[in-house]
Amino acid sequence: MGRKKSPNIDFMMEYVKDYLDGRMERWAFDLDFDHHIITRYEKMENENPEYAEAYGYYISECGVDRGDDLSDADHKKLLRKQYKQLLDLIADGFV
Repeated sequence: MGRKKSPNIDFMMEYVKDYLDGRMERWAFDLDFDHHIITRYEKMENENPEYAEAYGYYISECGVDRGDDLSDADHKKLLRKQYKQLLDLIADGFV
C-alpha cells in the first residue's frame, strides 16, 4: 500500500531542502516561509497531523523562528540540524 498523498507536506519539505541545498537565497526563503506555513499548515494537518506537528516544532519553532539574529551560515546550520532531526523522527516511525 502506498503512502497517502501529502502535497502540502511534500512542498514544505522540498522548500526547506531547496534552501539547504543552495537553490534559494536566505532572503527569499525568509520572505516566503511564513506565507507558506500559514497557508499550508491546516492542509498539512489534514494530510498527517503528527507530521504537521513535528514540522511545526522542528522546522518552524526550533529552526526558522530562532534564526532571526543568526548569520546566514549559522541559520543554515541550525535549519540543517532541525531538518535532519525531523527526517530521523520520520525514519524511526514516530510520524
